[in-house]
Amino acid sequence: MCGPGLIDIYRYLGGGDWDETRPGDLWSAAIDGSEPVAANALAILVRCFGAACGDISLAHGAMGVAITGGLANRIKHLLRGPEFTERFLAKGRYRPRMTRIPVKLVTTEEPGLLGAAVAFCRKHSG
Repeated sequence: MCGPGLIDIYRYLGGGDWDETRPGDLWSAAIDGSEPVAANALAILVRCFGAACGDISLAHGAMGVAITGGLANRIKHLLRGPEFTERFLAKGRYRPRMTRIPVKLVTTEEPGLLGAAVAFCRKHSG
């Protein structure tokens, strides 16, 4: 999920050209709904992301999914919504297994640094 991906879907839907150097503007228009084609493009992207997350977690036998990143945090309401969830779960006979996989949004700004700090503290604490 990325800025250029949203631009590609937006263009495919007939939204016209968008300044690729400013994908954040399109994301803002999509999130706040001020640009209907952009909002539709974002809904499609969220469904595709849900399907991909489900496919990858099923293929790898995941026991949980952690979603990170600034864009994910900007659309957390959509990632917790039915469009993402239904596509994540839509794996045919594996749906019951998919319902048991927790999907969490990591809201920490620097999760890698936080993890490194925790590991350091555990190793070097008395």
